[in-house]
Amino acid sequence: MRSIGLTSHVPMLRYGWNGEMTREGGNPWGPLENPLVEYRWIYGDYLKTLGIPVLAGRALDHRDGPNSLNALINKAMADKFWPNQDPIGKRFGQGTDVSKYYIVVGVIGNVRSYGLTAKSPYEFYRNFDQGGYSSVMSAVIRTDSADPAWVIPTARQIVASMDRNVPVTAVQTMDDVVAASVGQPRLLSALSSLFGGLAGLLAMVGVYGVTSYNVRRQRREYGIRLALGADARAVRRLIVRRGAAVSVAGIALGAVGGLLLTRVLQSMLNDVKPTDPVVYAANAAMVLIVSMAACYVPALWAGRVDPAVVLRSE
Repeated sequence: MRSIGLTSHVPMLRYGWNGEMTREGGNPWGPLENPLVEYRWIYGDYLKTLGIPVLAGRALDHRDGPNSLNALINKAMADKFWPNQDPIGKRFGQGTDVSKYYIVVGVIGNVRSYGLTAKSPYEFYRNFDQGGYSSVMSAVIRTDSADPAWVIPTARQIVASMDRNVPVTAVQTMDDVVAASVGQPRLLSALSSLFGGLAGLLAMVGVYGVTSYNVRRQRREYGIRLALGADARAVRRLIVRRGAAVSVAGIALGAVGGLLLTRVLQSMLNDVKPTDPVVYAANAAMVLIVSMAACYVPALWAGRVDPAVVLRSE
């Protein structure tokens, strides 16, 4: 999404506080394992503006006034507090006074509040009309323009017309926010791809060199096989099969090394487990294909050996 907010409404968000929460009726975790939950204040069409879906129940509206304890929770919190249950109407809070517990009226989609590379925290949201107050807030504006930055001067003028003493700081488009969030991971990904490509090239050169050396060293064997009537294709298959055996051994050692480095890999991955079998299988298949390609050229040369020339030279 290239846009950054609404042209008709300016929904706002206040990042509140966080704390350990419990659910009414008992928790599905240990006594010392209460999860840390983030408290958010929102106002206006904030959810609609950012495209955050309401997955169950309803959004906050005029029914949620100053005396209301209604709240929205994100899906991560719903799955943590009420796994395999309908959270609508359930209550949660702090301490033992359940009369002050918040009531779940809706479940919304997860938001990566700490960046695209971080998991969504447990979050619950309340309407600013329910008693929120802050000297610092974020206003989100959406435009259909291909260049969302054009709305920034207008937004500054609107704020100044309401109160010239209100500062407007840290103005960013959504593209800027996303770029800042994924800048370092993209750099690490590019460097990893570069080093991975170099490693693949070195593997191909290494397999080719070893296979070529073995073919030259064993050319008498291949000459005898061809002189006794062996098919050139059989000789080529023999060489490729020997190269495959070496490649499989190398892949196995590499897989073990990868498993030993899972903690390092975890910090560089997003939504992918370092022990994902699909990733391991894909990389193993790629290395095997590269190795087979490196073996095929020496195999072609071995299949074209002239037995008479080889045996005469020996």
